[in-house]
Amino acid sequence: MSGGPARKLVADAWSSSWSRDGVSIYYSSASHSPDLSKVSINGGTTVSLFSFDSVRDAPRIGGRTWNPGSMPVASADGMHIFFQGPGGLWRIPVAGGAGEFVAKIRSPRALCSTGVFFPGPAPEMPLMFYDFSDRSTVEVIKSGPRAQRAISASEDCSVVLYSQPERESTILLFARGLW
Repeated sequence: MSGGPARKLVADAWSSSWSRDGVSIYYSSASHSPDLSKVSINGGTTVSLFSFDSVRDAPRIGGRTWNPGSMPVASADGMHIFFQGPGGLWRIPVAGGAGEFVAKIRSPRALCSTGVFFPGPAPEMPLMFYDFSDRSTVEVIKSGPRAQRAISASEDCSVVLYSQPERESTILLFARGLW
């Protein structure tokens, strides 16, 4: 593998992720206009997918401010883009369209085929799982008094990897066979 110089894809991007087919990047705008968009990895025309004007007044978790469209990520089946919005987790179809509130889930989080892993409420902050099929939430792992800083899950949701601060360092934890 040989490297090369970095090249600019878009001028006004905030958080981003890959499309499932690997040919596009989903991103939120740093200035929040046109909000959630996609662009080919080869550059070119940006496609606006969703405007956050329609959800700016939606309730927030704990009254906090939020970054519209932060952390966009494609669903395992490639049919939706999930993102952090007012009050929690939202989704839109990959082709764009109306936003749909999914659940009161804060970040960080990890999507998989049947749901999403996320940190639970303070002070314990257990690792939680929200099931898309029945909209239930279960505690998966009691993780201790500090939040998970990064969470990653296998596509089938059977394995989760997460980091957790421990005193003055951070440890990486692995859990298999959750379902």
